[in-house]
Amino acid sequence: MNCKFVIETKLFSTIIKSIAAITEEVPFMITQEGIIFETLDPSHVACMFLKIPKEEMVEWKVDCVNYHKFILDISDLPSFIKGKEKGLTVVTITGEDQEDEWKKRWQTCIACYKSKTFDEITEDGIKYSICENCGDKVEMDRFKVYHDIKVNIKIVSPEGSATEIALEGDNNKYLPLKYPNIEYTGAVTISKKEMLSVITNLKKCGEEVTITLKDDIICFEGHEKFKAMYSKADPLIKEIKGEAVSQYNLCYLGDIIKGIDSKEVEFNLKNDAPIEIRDLKLDLGYVLAPRIER
Repeated sequence: MNCKFVIETKLFSTIIKSIAAITEEVPFMITQEGIIFETLDPSHVACMFLKIPKEEMVEWKVDCVNYHKFILDISDLPSFIKGKEKGLTVVTITGEDQEDEWKKRWQTCIACYKSKTFDEITEDGIKYSICENCGDKVEMDRFKVYHDIKVNIKIVSPEGSATEIALEGDNNKYLPLKYPNIEYTGAVTISKKEMLSVITNLKKCGEEVTITLKDDIICFEGHEKFKAMYSKADPLIKEIKGEAVSQYNLCYLGDIIKGIDSKEVEFNLKNDAPIEIRDLKLDLGYVLAPRIER
């Protein structure tokens, strides 16, 4: 693995802030088309999906045929990039390629639910496990393996001064995430600044917020004292449609909204279902699990 890309520091800073909103350890995936970040928070309550196409880069040099993927701890990066919004960021990633690891997706055949014994075959560079009992063939999970992963990040100011940080990556141990396939019944686009203000006030009343969307009105309600309501005619609302009601943790919701870069934030809702929170500038989405009380 020998990759280098140059990106505007403002965009790089936004990427780091968006990831740091829910986690400090992220799978870093490099393809021929760009960079992909897909990760869960440590409690598996929220997930994030972010794609940065190579067209957003000032310079793009990658050596991958299919993709590279490794784990990067970004805990030192928010303080490193703090106050740096101008200039360019140069990211260099190296690692000695090792043989890919392949792991069976299931320990028991999901076709016959009997056999725990499998054969393995390779077709067109892909490994499959085949059940010895029923012959069901399933693609095995592929894990890229490297030795000595090094990530060097250099921020160059418009005046030419530079600061650098050197990080070490780890081999990926996580399966790919699948973006939830939810048929949402309601959607709202609202001012990010207003939402952060609402969350600050709601936190004074409790840890959860109930979001109710009905009759072109959205209501954010805490347990006792605070309720905020907005109609379709409100200038803080860009779009509102559909119906839904669900409850979410305020701390997670607030952290996620802080990770949004656009001035407005888009919510997609469904009764007692995960909420999708989208950025209107980047290809960035978060999904937060609901709090369900019966």
